[in-house]
Amino acid sequence: MANVFAGKKIAKDTIDEDYVGGGGVFDTDIYEAVIKTAYIGKAQASEARNVTLLLDIGGRELRSQTWVSNKSGDVTYVDKKTKEVKNLPGYNQINAVALLVAGKNLGDLDTESLVVKLYDFDAKKELPQSVECFTELHGETIHVAVQRQTVDKTKKNEAGVYEPTGETREENEIDKFFRARDRMTTAEIRAQATEATFVTTWRSEE
Repeated sequence: MANVFAGKKIAKDTIDEDYVGGGGVFDTDIYEAVIKTAYIGKAQASEARNVTLLLDIGGRELRSQTWVSNKSGDVTYVDKKTKEVKNLPGYNQINAVALLVAGKNLGDLDTESLVVKLYDFDAKKELPQSVECFTELHGETIHVAVQRQTVDKTKKNEAGVYEPTGETREENEIDKFFRARDRMTTAEIRAQATEATFVTTWRSEE
């Protein structure tokens, strides 16, 4: 199967902007990670797609799922204020991984069907399933800015709506990706910066 993102209309600027934003076995920090697996997932009731990264950080696994397209399968949206066509933040983030690791946009990466153990909600356990993987990213090293967060647990009520349970859990969220050899961001590379500075800014804000 071909890369589902190939030929998608994207906004002019495909760079993941540098900003400090406001899972959880890892403390908030920047880690060196090896990409074990990067595969495409799909929503059950729409054409929305996500990309899941399985990262090896010092022998421990961090799993991160990012939605990169909307329910129509598009990777862009129209800004209500500026009327500009922009890429979805999730698309820019995963596209940054493709650029930093392979020097390609997400839609230009090759994909390959591989069998990966995924959680099956009906069976309530992990089962082998065939998924489309970005194999060009597998085994490659990247640096990740990880945030540790405390979030509310939710449960579906009788109306089918998820609501807070009053309990919390710890989880991780990946906030930023950096090129392995110099910890530069896609924005710094595009600007032809001579040194990485955002990595220091991110640390100071955390």
